[in-house]
Amino acid sequence: RRGLVEGFDPNASEVAASPKVDGLPLASVGTTLYSATPDDLIAYDTQTWNVRWEVKLAGVSHVAANEEGEVAAVNPNGCRLYSADGKELWKVDTPFQPSGVALSESAVLVGTAKPRLWALDRKSGEKKWDQTWDGGANGWARPRVIGDLVAFPVGSNLEAFDIASGEKKWTFEGVGSAVGVDPEARQFFVISGERNALSCVDASNGQAVWTTKSDIVLVGPPSFDSDGVYLFGVVDAKEVK
Repeated sequence: RRGLVEGFDPNASEVAASPKVDGLPLASVGTTLYSATPDDLIAYDTQTWNVRWEVKLAGVSHVAANEEGEVAAVNPNGCRLYSADGKELWKVDTPFQPSGVALSESAVLVGTAKPRLWALDRKSGEKKWDQTWDGGANGWARPRVIGDLVAFPVGSNLEAFDIASGEKKWTFEGVGSAVGVDPEARQFFVISGERNALSCVDASNGQAVWTTKSDIVLVGPPSFDSDGVYLFGVVDAKEVK
C-alpha cells in the first residue's frame, strides 16, 4: 500500500511535488511526515523524501507529533511514544481500542472507543488520570489540545479538562465528533450534531463566540487560515467547498 503526497502552493493552488510514500500519511510536523503501513510506522524527511527512521508497529491508526520530533502512535493495543530518531521511549496498553491521540507539553492524551480519555505523563508514560463515561456509546473521536486544556467529543457533547489535574472545566453541547483547533486564538471549531451549523468555541470558558447556520450538510473537521474557516459540505452526494 502506497500513499501519494501532494504539496500545494497556497497562493497559486499549484502542486509543488507528488512523491510516493509507503503506507498512509497520518501527520506532518515541520519537515517530517509520518506514514503507516499495515506493519510499520515510517518517518520521512519532506525535503528529500528519504526515510528518517522506520519501526515495526502493526495497525497504527493515529499519530501526534511535536516540533521536538517526538511522536505518539496508537494501534489497537495501546500507545507508544518515540523520540526524534525513532527510539521507543515507552509503551502503554489500553483496555479498549484507541480512537485518537494528542500531545501537550506535559502529557500524551489518548482517547479510546469506550469512550475513555487517558492522560499519560509524557516523560514516563505513567497515567496521570483518566475519565470514563459509563453507558456511553462507542465513539471514534480524537482528543484536541489547546495549551493546558484537552477537549474530547463524547456523544453529543464536547467536554474539556485541565491536563494537569483532570478537572472538568466545561461542556459544550450539541456537537459531532469533528473538531478543529486554532491554538493561537485558543478556539475550537465544532460542527453541530445535525451537521447544519458551525460554532467557534472559546477554550477559556466553553462559550460560543459565534455560530453560523448552513443550508448544506457539513462534514469536517474544519480547518482555517488567517482569512477564515474552511470545511466541506455535501449536496446531492457531491462534495462542495
